[in-house]
Amino acid sequence: MGGVRAGVGVLVVLAWACVGVRGHGRLIEPPGRSTAWRFGFSTPHNYNDHEIYCGGFANQWQRNGGKCGPCGDPYQSPQPRDNEGGGKYGRGVIVKKYKHSSVAVIGVELTANHRGFFEFHICPHNNPLRPVAEQCLQQHLLKQADGSGARYYPGPGSKKFFARYRLPAGMTCKQCVLRWRYVAGNNWGKCENGTGMVGCGPQEEFRSCADITITEEDGSADDTPSYVPDYEDDYNEVDVESHAGKPTLVPEEQVNHVGHVVALTLAFLLIIVVLLGLIVYFYWAKDAFKGLLKRQTGQWAKAAPPPSKPASSVVTISGPLGAPPPVPPRRNRSTSGGEKAVNSSARDISSISAPTRVTINGVAVNTGSGDVSQAPLHVPDD
Repeated sequence: MGGVRAGVGVLVVLAWACVGVRGHGRLIEPPGRSTAWRFGFSTPHNYNDHEIYCGGFANQWQRNGGKCGPCGDPYQSPQPRDNEGGGKYGRGVIVKKYKHSSVAVIGVELTANHRGFFEFHICPHNNPLRPVAEQCLQQHLLKQADGSGARYYPGPGSKKFFARYRLPAGMTCKQCVLRWRYVAGNNWGKCENGTGMVGCGPQEEFRSCADITITEEDGSADDTPSYVPDYEDDYNEVDVESHAGKPTLVPEEQVNHVGHVVALTLAFLLIIVVLLGLIVYFYWAKDAFKGLLKRQTGQWAKAAPPPSKPASSVVTISGPLGAPPPVPPRRNRSTSGGEKAVNSSARDISSISAPTRVTINGVAVNTGSGDVSQAPLHVPDD
């Protein structure tokens, strides 16, 4: 049972990791209202501060016609929205102080890079617990200090990006609202020339607002509240026409969201299959598998090992490579029967080779010594 719980725990972590890759981005310098708690400020925790994106692409464009709350909340949410002044995270906590007309380093962390571009707006709000007006933000679009324009195009990779922006000349405020806007560029859409391209048409958007102070050299700042409408008008900073035909960024490659959906679906199916396999193993197949393994182990134990010779009985012949084979030792002949046979033959031969005297036609011949002696020839009388 403990194994089942451990397996389920691992699968839960894997499932959470698969879902966790949905992250997108957050404003970190200065930290946004939903992110300030990560930097030690006493603000409510928003663990989804990387997903302040107008309620999602479908909610923004299909339901609300491209409109979004100034600080990234769904447009249809009642005011004050969560990330607006007076909302759940909009507590008016100042997270950064700047000098007027100075260069501010602004940082964004992308947890999932969707290409596109960044824009930064600022409003001298001076009314911390009231929502900021989109009209005020639109009046002050910040530009980069190096003269490259208002839009910052992040490079590839999911990481932190920093850019240098010039604050408006002469603007001071005790409570300014700095707003980050990220228009992604990974959706396929229709371009002005009638063709389709990644980056053309409506795109997903992310936003975040931070409360900052901009002072004079002596530390003083204007505290005049900005105009706040009594009701939410239809004005929205999203320029629908600008998305209708122009790409947000020259695409390097086409992005297919269907592939992402298929990959996530396959990952979840794999998790389900592994979970079912663990359940079947621990509840039904565990004992059977152990019994089979035990029987097989017993058969292996009963099998007799093959005979082996001791190392001392093995004769090793060593010598240089290519040498002729060794000459076998000379065998000793048996002398018990061999000597008898040799002596008998010797006797036979000696008896045959003894001197013999033979007379042929009156001539005497010694065959043993090789001498031939002639006896007196006897001629018979006629």
